[in-house]
Amino acid sequence: MAKGAVVDHQHYEWVRFPFEESHVRHRGGQTIPPNGVGNAYQQLIRVGREIVARHLPNDHLNNLYGTLGKAIDTHTRQGLTELASLRVPILYTEAITEFSARINGSEPPLDSDQLRRLGVALFSAIYVECADLPLGIDFQNSTSSAALTADVGSYAALKAFAETKSRTESDLALITTRTEERVQSLVGTAQSQLQGMIERNSTLQKQDTHLRAQIQQTIGDLKIDVEQLGETATAAKVVFDEVLKQSKENEARISLSRENIQRYADAVREELQIDTTKKLWKSRAQWSAASFWLSAGVIFAALAAPIHAAYTNMDGIIEILRHIGDAATQGLPADATTAQLTTATISRLVIITVPLAIYFWAIKLLVRFNARSMILMDDARQRETMMDVYFHLIEKNGATSEERALVLNALFRPAPGHGPENVDPPNFTELLNKAAAGKS
Repeated sequence: MAKGAVVDHQHYEWVRFPFEESHVRHRGGQTIPPNGVGNAYQQLIRVGREIVARHLPNDHLNNLYGTLGKAIDTHTRQGLTELASLRVPILYTEAITEFSARINGSEPPLDSDQLRRLGVALFSAIYVECADLPLGIDFQNSTSSAALTADVGSYAALKAFAETKSRTESDLALITTRTEERVQSLVGTAQSQLQGMIERNSTLQKQDTHLRAQIQQTIGDLKIDVEQLGETATAAKVVFDEVLKQSKENEARISLSRENIQRYADAVREELQIDTTKKLWKSRAQWSAASFWLSAGVIFAALAAPIHAAYTNMDGIIEILRHIGDAATQGLPADATTAQLTTATISRLVIITVPLAIYFWAIKLLVRFNARSMILMDDARQRETMMDVYFHLIEKNGATSEERALVLNALFRPAPGHGPENVDPPNFTELLNKAAAGKS
């Protein structure tokens, strides 16, 4: 078996093709009986055995292929009448034929080492895909049990990664669609509420106009009847004053409604205008958080992996250090001078310290990237929170235009590391003067 023949991404794509192509054909409506699936597996196993027989003639893998084929053949010939009863993925002979054509027609042609690795990878793929069957394969009886175990684990990991990536992309697409629908719903609701307020304002204006007309008519009637109803003039004046008071109250309510509508419209308009910026900061916060945790995991792995390797391979490390020391002193005479001994010692130190210096330099870069991701994550979340505060101030008229400018200045300050991050506070004397002017 090829040494170190762990299934890489290229060979994974090769051996994964028959299963993915069969899945596409099945979803497209192509039918196949259960025994047809068994024939397709036997054809695929024959392809693998031919590769192994040519390029790994003395390896135990050919026998393992035979054991694998018998287990699948036994399962597919148990009188199953429905594909749903199968415990193996559906496989079409057309997909196997195309797979063989791809191997034979590869440009440039696959060399012997690549074909050996392909034979091992194909066995690992069939073994993992049919893992639900009692295959009865014991790698410990193989002369290459460690390599086979590594190949099977590598294929399973690549398959799990591909399936997880596909599900993640589907989930992200669904979240994006739902977010867009939610935004459209919020915009529609805001427009509907704004239109309702405008209609209520129009109704109040019509009522005010009608009420003013009634007042004018009442005043005219009073002027006409004042000469005839002199004794009731005082009562008429009281009625007139009451009606005038109601008119002023109505005007005050209309003015307040207009002001509230205007503030709400301004808040909605501002939120719609810079909604893209808010989404951008939210996205940056998410990406920075993902970068932070990912780099933290890499740092942990980079620190823990050498410790684990040193603990589990202590004898090998000691042997390597001894070999380095022997190599540095090889060729020295028994009566070597002090300069020769010093040169040999420096050589050993250079061989050991240079890899350590590169390792700690890489750790430093990872720590710097981790700290930068954490700072950017906190900065994006702060901006998103300050934007919500800014919308609330506009809606509730809780701050003047100059005070809102301070919030905008903080919102659009330079990113960390691209300029001064402080926001100059307002002048205290200037605020006192504005407050005094507002009171007067």
